[in-house]
Amino acid sequence: SRLSRTAVRVLERIGLPDACKLQLDLYHLQVAEGGLCAKIRLLLPYTSHVQIANPPGRHEPGEGEVDFTYVLGLLEELGYAGYVGLEYKPLHNTPRSLEWATGLLG
Repeated sequence: SRLSRTAVRVLERIGLPDACKLQLDLYHLQVAEGGLCAKIRLLLPYTSHVQIANPPGRHEPGEGEVDFTYVLGLLEELGYAGYVGLEYKPLHNTPRSLEWATGLLG
């Protein structure tokens, strides 16, 4: 979409790839543009941090429209080695809202 392409053009024009990067907010990216996996492929080379919440309600993975098991696997496949911030409103209590992550550990 236009927003993603504009961000890439601005970063390329600035020309400081080690000093100026994106915070990739996957909730807002999906809500504003859709096509989440294609946008991740486009924007990840310009990204220093990723944060997640599941649209439409901004809840934890498993409580919305995005398959974050797939998306987190895609990030790993594409070589992202940074942290993934959790910026969601828990639909349940905190321990229950983190149950989705147990399958990622180990």
